[in-house]
Amino acid sequence: RKMNQEMEEKISTRVNENTADKDLKIKEMELAAERQTAKIQDLEAAATRSHGELQGEALEEAAEDHLRSRYPLDSIQPVDKGKYGADIEHEVRNAHGGSAGRILWECKYHKNWNDAWVDKIRKDAIHYGADVMVIVATTTPEHIGSFGRINDVFVCRYHELDVVAELLRHAILKASAVSTREKHTETIQEKV
Repeated sequence: RKMNQEMEEKISTRVNENTADKDLKIKEMELAAERQTAKIQDLEAAATRSHGELQGEALEEAAEDHLRSRYPLDSIQPVDKGKYGADIEHEVRNAHGGSAGRILWECKYHKNWNDAWVDKIRKDAIHYGADVMVIVATTTPEHIGSFGRINDVFVCRYHELDVVAELLRHAILKASAVSTREKHTETIQEKV
């Protein structure tokens, strides 16, 4: 009997030790699983943010490449990432290579329109001395539809970029030509 009792105590102790070890292992595995789940959620959130940024950069580069190929004599420069300002500085050049004016392009790849974009590009235009401001967006305000103007800022979608660029360049070149003619006329009158 005593031997049976000792044996039962040893078995009971051994079972308790094994159970405690297993409980610790289970807890350890639960914590590891929680940490991995948290890491996965962080990675998914980062990937979603990254995908949105990637889409925005793709829109910027597509607009820039398109403008550059369409108007090879104009100076079309991207604004460096992280630098203050809009996305693309577009200096319109006349037939003699002189500067006729500047267009500032801001590209927005978003599901919803944000009115703050208009104020931002207006501030950027002062900084860059731009004559014309354009927001190329994947969405526009309901009252605009596809192409329009808000507080002297033109708003369009990417597929309208050609038409908008052509119209604005034409207006800038005409205004520059008139200004040059007026200056030339004044110079002649002063000489006389």
